[in-house]
Amino acid sequence: MRAQMKLGLLLGLALATSACASLLGISDVETPDFSMTVTPGSRVVTAGKSTTFTIETAVATGRAENLKLAVGAMPAGMEATLTPAEITAGESASLALTVPADAVATELTVSITATGVGGAHTATAHVTIVRPSDFTLDVSPAMQSVAAGASVNFTVSTHATSGAPETVALSVTGLPAGLTATFNPSSVGAGETSTLTVTAGPTTAAFAAQSLTIEAAAPSATHEAEVAIAVTNDISCALEPASISFPVGGTGAYRVTTAITSGPSQTITWALSGLPDGVTGSFSPASITGSGSTTLTLISTSDAVAGNYAVRVSCGTSAGLTQSAQATLRLEQPIVVNGTFETGNLAGWATGGGGSEVLVQDNGNHIAWVGSLYGDSLLYQSFDVPDSGSSRIEATVYQICGDPANDFQSVVVFDENLNLLETLFLGCSDEAVWTRVGADVTPYAGLKVAIGFLVEDFAAPDTMMYVDDVFVTNR
Repeated sequence: MRAQMKLGLLLGLALATSACASLLGISDVETPDFSMTVTPGSRVVTAGKSTTFTIETAVATGRAENLKLAVGAMPAGMEATLTPAEITAGESASLALTVPADAVATELTVSITATGVGGAHTATAHVTIVRPSDFTLDVSPAMQSVAAGASVNFTVSTHATSGAPETVALSVTGLPAGLTATFNPSSVGAGETSTLTVTAGPTTAAFAAQSLTIEAAAPSATHEAEVAIAVTNDISCALEPASISFPVGGTGAYRVTTAITSGPSQTITWALSGLPDGVTGSFSPASITGSGSTTLTLISTSDAVAGNYAVRVSCGTSAGLTQSAQATLRLEQPIVVNGTFETGNLAGWATGGGGSEVLVQDNGNHIAWVGSLYGDSLLYQSFDVPDSGSSRIEATVYQICGDPANDFQSVVVFDENLNLLETLFLGCSDEAVWTRVGADVTPYAGLKVAIGFLVEDFAAPDTMMYVDDVFVTNR
């Protein structure tokens, strides 16, 4: 009975409510609802950067209800911020997405849900993650040496590794004094190459390898690479002629030419090697500063051994630079015997008329003296002219003339029948200086001839002749 009374009461209340709604013109009560969109629908964002979307809502039915916003699951490290997180239907909010710097390139869909009393709606945004523009830098070779006054090139290579290729500006730091550097071109697109030219000034002093830093700067990234460069100095060294010949007991000379080919001016000296025993050499001058030459004079003693020798000259600077040159020395058996008179006597020579003898000079060298008062004096030696090659006889004489009007001196070449073949000197000289005289005896190849030193002295004061270094050379 009690349950029937409760049911009747509820039916009565419902009829009353329906009647009241009819009286007010309300036939039904609408449920609140809304719509939502996300704009723009997609965005591209670079790793390490942020992007935003706008969440817009509108009342669809019923009253404007309170909405709570939420973002669905996202990759690790990616952050989402809703501003504000609660809105009223019809309002908008902002969604900020921050992508971590180490994010890989990918595409994803982000879902945003708005929940109200009447229900929930979800909208999506498409996100494309790209890696930032980047590149690699490579410079080759890693090490170079450049001579003062010269240039070397390095190849600067870039390679785009991600993102859109950007313009890369090139620069270099750490250049030592005396060096300059240029890039061609000075900027490149990532993936292109440039040439770095390093030039050393002509007077740049040598130094060991030093580091240069090449910087490549683009809007999104900057990279550096190191290379090493050293500066060298050098000299040249030449010895000429390539070959000389002279007899044992004789002398010969080379010309040594040196030059600073790169680097500052320096003092250059010379060293000699390869000479046989009995041969000595000297340089005049002994040193020079910068480029120039010196004369190398070789002197052979009478006990030197004939043969072919390789003479080497080393040219060196105060800074330690060295170069060398080589030439041939042909030391020949003397065709004229005892031509330097260093035996201390006239061995090998014949005399006629007045006096001839060997004297010792103040420097210890021996010379022959030819002369007499009121008469002729002759010093001579016969020799065989070589069958082949070019032959020349030479002697060094010192003449003193007492009576130019009547006396005379002569140096001649004659055959076995005393026929005059060549005259090296004829007259009466009072120059009182050592003079080298000579004649070509090639036309007499294979014959026996003689060289003679003749003094004719008719009256006082004395007329005489000193003789030394009598040689026949054959080439």
